[in-house]
Amino acid sequence: MRLPYRNSDFYKNGLPYSNSFKAHTGCVNAVTFSKTNGISSASTRYPFSHPNLRIMASGGDCTTVYLWDLFRDFDGATPIHAFSGPTKNIFTLEFNCQDDTLYCGSNDAVIYKYDLQSQTKDVFGMKSPVYKDKLEDLPTSPPDVRQTSHASSISQISAHPIHSSLILSASSDDELHITDERVSNYDNVGHFHTTAEWRDVKWHPVSEHLFGCCDSRGGVYLNDIRKGFTGYNITSGSFSESVDPFVDDMSVMQYNAQLTNTHASKRVKLDSSSISFNNTGDLFGVIYQHSFPTIYSLNKSDPLAVLTGDYLPYGARVSPGERTYSTSCTTKHCSFEGDYFATGSDDFRGYVWKIPPISRLLEGRREVSNESLLEGFENGSFGQYRSVFSKSKDEDVCIPTIVNRPAFRLEGHASIVNSAMIHPTLPLVATSGVEKIIKMHTPTPFTNNLEAKETPKSRKMGNETRSSRRDFLMALLTSPYENEEGTVEEDPLTLNFFDSLLRRDQEVDIWNEPDSNDEEDEEVDEHDDIDEDDVADVMMRFARDNSFGDGHEDETDDDDSDGPIVITNNEDEVSSDGSEESIDIDEAYPV
Repeated sequence: MRLPYRNSDFYKNGLPYSNSFKAHTGCVNAVTFSKTNGISSASTRYPFSHPNLRIMASGGDCTTVYLWDLFRDFDGATPIHAFSGPTKNIFTLEFNCQDDTLYCGSNDAVIYKYDLQSQTKDVFGMKSPVYKDKLEDLPTSPPDVRQTSHASSISQISAHPIHSSLILSASSDDELHITDERVSNYDNVGHFHTTAEWRDVKWHPVSEHLFGCCDSRGGVYLNDIRKGFTGYNITSGSFSESVDPFVDDMSVMQYNAQLTNTHASKRVKLDSSSISFNNTGDLFGVIYQHSFPTIYSLNKSDPLAVLTGDYLPYGARVSPGERTYSTSCTTKHCSFEGDYFATGSDDFRGYVWKIPPISRLLEGRREVSNESLLEGFENGSFGQYRSVFSKSKDEDVCIPTIVNRPAFRLEGHASIVNSAMIHPTLPLVATSGVEKIIKMHTPTPFTNNLEAKETPKSRKMGNETRSSRRDFLMALLTSPYENEEGTVEEDPLTLNFFDSLLRRDQEVDIWNEPDSNDEEDEEVDEHDDIDEDDVADVMMRFARDNSFGDGHEDETDDDDSDGPIVITNNEDEVSSDGSEESIDIDEAYPV
């Protein structure tokens, strides 16, 4: 599907302007837009003729959900409504297909439902159409329903594109739940259990029975609810026969999410962060930790392409030592609209790639035997491939096409960007992450201020110093908001803490896990998360390496500058002679 503005010049020069939306007092983990396939005609209950074109919801560590009107001036924007309820960090928000319900998932293992058409809430300002310009005057509503079917934090909620009462929820309790609100007492239609934490789940945008999901141990699946629940009628929400609510397998396709190193001696199951279909559902992308965004065709198990930031949008190669796309530290959310795929990055930027046609991606993909891969590694003919996918040591390996130049990068952040969400109908991309702001990126100044300036470059992460190490320990020892007073201004302690986490995680080599074994060709599970049990060990290591009580800085420490930190990894070692099967985007698919 091509939207009208996609064929204009809006994206040709990127989105150089941005405005910061301020309301949250902690990291912003979830951003979503209301649906374009929602209410088809104007409703007297809304003050907008097309409410589904203009509303954005956001949530994060401060546990408050905010609604924003995207038709208001972006300069100094304030929310139009707030929702309470969650007691822990919010990580997912989702409008249903009619835009009359908003779902929220939190680390407290509860799914919160908010009725946006309630006559008692005045969510869209029907009774009081003048919006409040101060956060303290903002109307706040509690949840209408609390669903407590999960046992651990909610990773993602996906509302069905056609049936407004049907949702999927993914959780770190190793279960996917299918909930049909037409069933009495909000009983779950089914539980889909696995041995790994579910990271994301999304309904297919076209086929009503299909959905995709991904987990923490290399599991990426296309599922059909008819395979698991043969007696379930999705249209009526009824059962024609008794159905077992616990299902071990609904998958109709499992995709290859396992890397092998160039000499084919190890394989690692990738830990995914998120999944997103394009509008037609024939392609989808997956974000993997310690790897690159990967594009799949719906009907092929091996990936078509991986997306890198080796080149700048205007074509020059990224200089050695300059930070570019990477993800190792936090969960990233992606979006796929039209031909564009977007996500956040650890280099404090958002990235948007234009995806070439499937035929071009298939031309660039290679399938070779393990023996050929080893021979190519030894004689140098294969270069330094970083994304070689292998299902087992007995099957051929897949070397996807490399799309090594983003269409544009989204600047202006001071820390890690976790989400880059493309608006379904407007030329807007919202980015958010560790900071308390949401940045709305636009091709022109969306403001009445004629002196609007282009987005500044993202902050450069400084070298580690003794004071930054102290900040890291202080953040581990205290609650993130112990000293917060509800301010929307950025907290340097939080930024320094994530800088330290980023330095630590960037040193991880997924091929050198302690339980790996070259001779036995074992599969390596890629996990590197800090939990509460690790804190004491981290503190002892820092205390051993640094003397905090000597009253002076180490003579070898660097200054507390914001100079760039030099990163050395495989991205800098890849030759520029075209040894990887890469695409000239201008030739294959002009931006």
